[in-house]
Amino acid sequence: MFDHRRISGLAKNLICSYFRIMKKLLLSLLTSVLACSLFAQAVENYQKILLPTPEAIPQLAQHGVAADHFHATDQGKIELIVSEGELAIIDALDIQYAVLVNDMTSHYREVLATESSARVADCGLENFDAGEMGDYHSYADMIAHITQMETASPDLVHVFEVGRSVEDRPIYAVKISDNVGSDESGSEAVVYYDALTHAREPMGLETILYFQWWLLENYGSDAEATYLVDNREIFFIPIVNPDGYVYNQTTNPNGGGLWRKNRSEQGNDCFGVDLNRNYAAAWSDPQGSSSDPCSNLYHGPSAFSEPETQTVRNLTDSIQPATAFSNHTYSDVFLCANGFNDELDRFDLYAEFASEFSPPEYRGYGNWVNMIYYYGAGTTHDYLNSGGTVAYTPEIGHEFWEPSAVICDRIQEMLPVMQYLAWAAGDFSRVQNVEFPDGRELIQGETLSFNVRIKNRGMTMAANEVTVIVSSDHPTLTPVTTSANYGDLEARSFATNDNTPFEFLVTETVLLNEPVAIKVAVFQGDMMTDEQEFILFGGSRDVLFADNADTLNDNWISDGSADWSRSNLDAVSGDFSYADSPEKEYAPELTGSLFRMSSANNIDLSEATDPWLEFNAKWSFDADNDYVEPVISTDDGQSWQNLTGIHTQLQSGGQAYIDTEHWVAERISLNEYIGEPEVVFGFRIYSGFNRQSDGFYFDDFAVVNYAEQDTMVSTNSTGLLARKLEIFPNPVRKQLEITNGDVVGPEVNIRLLDGQGRAVISREAMMDHPDRRSTLDLSGLPVGMYYLEISNGTERVYRKVIKGVD
Repeated sequence: MFDHRRISGLAKNLICSYFRIMKKLLLSLLTSVLACSLFAQAVENYQKILLPTPEAIPQLAQHGVAADHFHATDQGKIELIVSEGELAIIDALDIQYAVLVNDMTSHYREVLATESSARVADCGLENFDAGEMGDYHSYADMIAHITQMETASPDLVHVFEVGRSVEDRPIYAVKISDNVGSDESGSEAVVYYDALTHAREPMGLETILYFQWWLLENYGSDAEATYLVDNREIFFIPIVNPDGYVYNQTTNPNGGGLWRKNRSEQGNDCFGVDLNRNYAAAWSDPQGSSSDPCSNLYHGPSAFSEPETQTVRNLTDSIQPATAFSNHTYSDVFLCANGFNDELDRFDLYAEFASEFSPPEYRGYGNWVNMIYYYGAGTTHDYLNSGGTVAYTPEIGHEFWEPSAVICDRIQEMLPVMQYLAWAAGDFSRVQNVEFPDGRELIQGETLSFNVRIKNRGMTMAANEVTVIVSSDHPTLTPVTTSANYGDLEARSFATNDNTPFEFLVTETVLLNEPVAIKVAVFQGDMMTDEQEFILFGGSRDVLFADNADTLNDNWISDGSADWSRSNLDAVSGDFSYADSPEKEYAPELTGSLFRMSSANNIDLSEATDPWLEFNAKWSFDADNDYVEPVISTDDGQSWQNLTGIHTQLQSGGQAYIDTEHWVAERISLNEYIGEPEVVFGFRIYSGFNRQSDGFYFDDFAVVNYAEQDTMVSTNSTGLLARKLEIFPNPVRKQLEITNGDVVGPEVNIRLLDGQGRAVISREAMMDHPDRRSTLDLSGLPVGMYYLEISNGTERVYRKVIKGVD
């Protein structure tokens, strides 16, 4: 007997399956037909759309939409510029969006129609001028500039044709170095930069021209520029894709053209290959490129099918650069290997450099899928990485053609990054950490002794004649031994001066919590390659808990939702630190994943006098939703309170570590918790769906109680000024009032010091009347802890000041 309900269900399933198949066929047909009919048009209309989340980007990439360049808003939404053909595919996929700009051609025409004189003056270099395409430099402008460079500095600049494009335009390379006509790669490190692989991304060219002119205009007068030119072979291909760029100038003479690919004919009225999908590294991988000749992601008929990519390959294969940038636009991120899968190749190197050179405003660094949500196969930087080069793709800025008013901001923001990459190619000695084998206390009449461990971060060259010089302007320190010769230091190696430590004699009493700054400068010959400052604080130090991560232990436990653990990817002291995601990016959608001290390590603050939490930390987060909070618990983890440190910033109602920061010394006052018999500390990580960068690392974690030494003059009870001085309110939001009670005194010097001992406010005031007050305006200063220093010639008094939100 037939079951009509079963027949009905089968029929329903068949009908649904039929429509699903037809929808897929229709979508496939739309993807192909619309692409071939619309992408091939001479000049397409482009629109800027807003996606509510980035979740659709991988799907767009699978259907040939070039969504690898976008701007993420502060709310985590995605601004994306798409062509008519791409928008038709988005419609066919039923992806929701809002149109922000209906006609990008008209939009760019208006945006780029601005005066250039103010912009040029702001850029600060004599020869860097405004280009002819809405202030961006054209192909002809570029040729004029590099020709001028070679004419003005023939001993330093060599311009040569390194290949020809599809339409037979010269592709020019530039070499900048001393003895530029000689191959000195055996003794000088090689670094490579290129731009305009994609024809609609001119900011990369601006960045290169600016860096070139900075090197040449400052050679002989600026020590850094001179050292880099004399000790590096610096190669550039300023425009990889001249045909596409000239095509954009033809269609949009004043800038704003949005053609992406080169101009090779592909048949069926389709033009162009995406040159950043045409290299041999994972070429034609379907999850990172398209086989559709009309797609903006078309990988070409074979790896290196295009003369432009052959040109880059031939040059880079011959020069073998140690480091490289292939400049693109836009997204404010640095893309690392790999682009074509989830793996992070040599992430220790990529993260070490990027964590130091990334501007704080950038949104992190990592592989493609974590930074821009999908894969890229056959890319320049993956090809270079496969040959041993540490190669990044900087995604510069917020849009393809930004207003000319921001060009200077973008290229000046990138200048130290370009400089850093050149340093990293060769010899590059940097401070790693400072070690105190006899303790960090500053005791009057005794000698402070310490070692400085340095690292040659450079990839290929030994650092020769390395010396370290230390100094201090603090009146309590008298120099004894302030320089040490480290000799020659091989690439990627460490050295220290433990046999001949640096020494200062402490000649005066250092007050409790008085900051004492010591500068450390590293030299290679006469060239200073690093200068850092570390801070010591007055008072005896009782270390209540310490963990430098180098010994495997059970001091810490994780709640399991993040991969908190020890990491040997990077550290300050020793070889290990703690990290939320060792050797990879942190996970998405974390909601306070906790890494905390175990209960066995509860710390007793019941008799503490001035307790502090101290540790070193570095971090890199997407700017939207991702951060780490330092927290404390007084009930063994049943509840947690947020802590405020020198480097925390307000985020989501609490204090947290945000954006990107290289290793810094953090210090957090625990005075609020004096008297608590059991406290534990932890870190909570939060992340959204958006980009996941390198995350949070900490090292040399310690809880220290400071107290007055026997010979110490109290900052709170000794001396008339100290006894009568009053400050209020504290914590303070804006105005801090200072009074002297009933003391009639002379003129005093007032300084407000930040947590690193740097004066942020300095002034003189009269304390010649009992009612005399002095007011300090703290509005605009970052939230955190400061020190108020008041001196009158006979006394020097310190008070802690907590700055709240304005």
